[in-house]
Amino acid sequence: GRVADLREAVAAAVNRPPQDLTLLCAGHKLSHDATAIVDVVPTGRQVMVLFRGPRPQPLLALHNPYRGSNACIEVPSGATVGEVIELARRELDLPNSLIDVTLYSCHLHAMLEPELLASDYDLLSMSTFIIVRRSVSGRITVPRVSSLLSTSTGRQPSRLCP
Repeated sequence: GRVADLREAVAAAVNRPPQDLTLLCAGHKLSHDATAIVDVVPTGRQVMVLFRGPRPQPLLALHNPYRGSNACIEVPSGATVGEVIELARRELDLPNSLIDVTLYSCHLHAMLEPELLASDYDLLSMSTFIIVRRSVSGRITVPRVSSLLSTSTGRQPSRLCP
């Protein structure tokens, strides 16, 4: 059989999706599903199966430059950026008068679009964001985050979340 056949058989036996399994033999990852097993698994060798757990949800360290407040939130699976902004509004206790805000990613150096999924962005497991207002032209001025957060909180951005 092929590596794909082995992966599917193991997945069925352990009731996991095949893409959650990593097969290893003699220190090598069996990644080419079309390869014949006899070509990659020497006689008498064992195959090790690794299970990938669910991807951890990113933690977002948020900074509100309008009030100097900080918060840390976990991004719910399948949440849009707009939903994350609403979570940030609650956590940072933003006034209702502060409208048309978005998140600026210090990692991506970009504003996140509210209609997109948070998972559409390459978020780190711990990312720092600033709440910013959109201008009519769509341009924003973003302060240096590391100096802003370390002076306002006495802690580095990566230490805002537990």
